[in-house]
This record gives sequence, structure tokens and C-alpha cells, in this order.
Amino acid sequence: MFTNIASDTDVKQPILNGLEKEVVYMSVHPNLPELAITCKSRDQRGGKIELWDYERCEIKKDKNFPHEASAIEYSPDGQHIVIAWEDGTLHSLPYNDDVLSKLDDGQRNVFEDKLIEHPRIRKIKFSPDNKFFAVCNNTSLCLFAMKDGS
Repeated sequence: MFTNIASDTDVKQPILNGLEKEVVYMSVHPNLPELAITCKSRDQRGGKIELWDYERCEIKKDKNFPHEASAIEYSPDGQHIVIAWEDGTLHSLPYNDDVLSKLDDGQRNVFEDKLIEHPRIRKIKFSPDNKFFAVCNNTSLCLFAMKDGS
């Protein structure tokens, strides 16, 4: 769990410090006081995504999954979030407070067929205009358009 270790006026010191799980990847929302973290599950089988409110030092949402999320990234405008899984599956979702539940109900854009041969995405980066995002692992790079996933 994070603890508050600095005052609001002390910008040179960390605001939050600590976590009880092994962090795999993290991303800071561009407009909200939110940090998305992908973690290993406590039993090391599967993974967990946590959305932290760093002003309140608390978890807003969290969810366990049968697979580990290897990367997560907010779009520059904060309207989308892309999640990559250890098996190469990639999800792009419109961002809102209920984003983690959308991973179960089919309301997502899935790019499974395009990355199945390139498992374990290591990094996700958006273009500044939010129109494209790129993903890479140790040996390949793929670029996607946000409109249709091509």
C-alpha cells in the first residue's frame, strides 16, 4: 500500500512510496490523479490491475485476471486505455471509471489476431494526437490506428 510521505507543497519529494506486490508496468493518467498499475498476483498465478487515486492514497478499482497484464497505457487525452497481456493479446478501451469491468463484458476493441505471434508486449506508446499507438516486445514493433485497429 502507498503511504503519503510528503506535503502538497513539497514538489521535490515523492508523494507516494511503497507497494506490496511486484509491479510489472505503470501509467499515469494525463488529466486525473490516477495511476494504473499492473501487478503479479500474490500467488504468482495470473495478474492484477489496480487504478490508484494518488491524491487520496487509495485504490479506486482493482481486478484479478487469469493472465498477467504486461503493459498498460493511457492515451494523451485520457480518453482511452490500452492493456497488453503476457500472451500477446491487446485490448483498447474507452476510459471511464468502470473500465476494468469492460474487460469481462465484451465492450472492447481486441487486437488478438495481430499480435499472437509476438507475446509479452514490453511497452505501449501513443502518438501525441491520439490517432495511433505502438507496441513492442524484445524483437518486434507494431503500430495501430485507434479508429479501426489496423
